[in-house]
Amino acid sequence: TLAKLIAVCSPCHRMTAGAYNLLAIVLYHTEDFNQQKALDINERDLGLDHPDTMKSYGDLAVFVNNFQHM
Repeated sequence: TLAKLIAVCSPCHRMTAGAYNLLAIVLYHTEDFNQQKALDINERDLGLDHPDTMKSYGDLAVFVNNFQHM
């Protein structure tokens, strides 16, 4: 579970950010907003110019765009 991953890796770990990304995809139709949390973690830990942070920005943009068109 996500709670176990957080306990093992920490709430701000890169793998936790990845889990939030995957969870956001699964929970897309429930209007959950884990993409923002993943982006926040990646920005803080990896920096603005890291490829994973850029991917998080793209994921969040797609999520918000799709959410607005529901």
